[in-house]
Amino acid sequence: MDEWIHSKRCVSKYNDTRNNLLGSNYSSKLSPWLANGSLSIRKVYWETRKFEKEQTRNESTTTYIDELFWRDF
Repeated sequence: MDEWIHSKRCVSKYNDTRNNLLGSNYSSKLSPWLANGSLSIRKVYWETRKFEKEQTRNESTTTYIDELFWRDF
């Protein structure tokens, strides 16, 4: 999660890459850990908000947060 959000800053390009099938930087690849409870949606949410505060807030970060809400719903 830290690498995808903070190191590679992939969350800032989420809108452009979320539907790609090949490559290491598309999607967050956090689904298995979210599904089995090893990682909480709240933790990912707050890390994304931290990224927005420290780096940039754009349509991609907003969309990613919206997707987290849908997943939790």
